[in-house]
Amino acid sequence: MIDFVRMASSAGRKPLNSARQPPLITELVLDDCSGAVSPASNARSWARILAPYREPNHARSIAEIAITLGPLVVLWALAWAAYYVGFWWLSLPIAVPATI
Repeated sequence: MIDFVRMASSAGRKPLNSARQPPLITELVLDDCSGAVSPASNARSWARILAPYREPNHARSIAEIAITLGPLVVLWALAWAAYYVGFWWLSLPIAVPATI
């Protein structure tokens, strides 16, 4: 059973670790927002930062597709090979990473 009298009497005491706690993340964010930057200038700065990404990069697009399709095809082929050889139970764990 909890001793409520002892808890109530210790409620006014300082905790053992009475050092100042660091500010919460929300307090830090609110402090950063106190500069009151206008939304128009903020939008212009973001437009300037993101300008290089407006034009497509075909080489990067092809690399991203290869990075995605390469492992998928390899895992798919391994699963089918395991099933064909007779290790149907091995094709199931191989298929799990192929779905991710």
